[in-house]
Amino acid sequence: MLILMNPYAAGGSAAKKWKMTIDEISTRLHRWSVYRLNGNSATGQVIAEALSNGETEFVAAGGDGTVNSVLNHLLHLANKNQMRNIRLGAIGLGSSNDFHKPFSSQTINNVPYKLDFSRARARDIGCATFLEDGAPKSRYFLVNASCGLTAEANRFFNGTDKGLGVMKRLHTPSAILYAALRTILLFRNFKATISSPGRTEWRGDLTNLGVLKNPHLSGNLRYDIPIELDNRQFAVTLCEKMSRIDIVRLLYSLSHGEFSSIPRTRSFFASALSVAADRPFSLETDGETVQTTVVRFNILPRRIKVCP
Repeated sequence: MLILMNPYAAGGSAAKKWKMTIDEISTRLHRWSVYRLNGNSATGQVIAEALSNGETEFVAAGGDGTVNSVLNHLLHLANKNQMRNIRLGAIGLGSSNDFHKPFSSQTINNVPYKLDFSRARARDIGCATFLEDGAPKSRYFLVNASCGLTAEANRFFNGTDKGLGVMKRLHTPSAILYAALRTILLFRNFKATISSPGRTEWRGDLTNLGVLKNPHLSGNLRYDIPIELDNRQFAVTLCEKMSRIDIVRLLYSLSHGEFSSIPRTRSFFASALSVAADRPFSLETDGETVQTTVVRFNILPRRIKVCP
């Protein structure tokens, strides 16, 4: 078992969380080794070497971005035969840990974990294919993806703002609220076209698009839409032409788990959809962001086994 631990998650407080939990967590594991993440290329090399040595159990210890990084490396590096046997676990050392939601009793010092490899279940994976600097690229995600408001908030949250960094270490909910409020003040709707097989093309002023395999967002925000992990479909949420007051109401409703009855919103299920805009917009996949003008989302059904 290879544990890939990101000490920089949660504004740098992940290392402290790790020290508080590793002794007890280690009693739940058999043979294992730890690699402290220190760069994307180095992570790929470590995972590639583990795969060549026959390793099949991987644990992402960090935030949602760490889970996403390990997932993407595995999918890019493992062949089909290896993927059949790979199982992915996680230890939630991050700020929001949406991958672990809803939180169960599996916590140590308020740190959630998914490490029951004997019950690992095959899950759908989302694939976002987009243009970056004129070249096509793909990123995979397990939790959700977004374009617009949520993606912009994540972009700022992952940035280098010093005040936000202090808040992440001291009180994560405050950091999330600050990022949300700042984004609301600066965000502008943008013209976009959204198309999905079997549906009428949508063209309008986009506030936010959610492409979901988990109803939970940052902090206590969540959608009220039933989502299954392996049904070969996304739940898609669309918010259009919202004012700042509309967005504040949206966040309030999401904090109470309500979405379906909010004005200027709609939702549907799809196995594929695409988004195009005349100007660059933020695309987010499991908390990681890029800038693009076009993206296509597809489902990879039951592609990887994930611990419950």
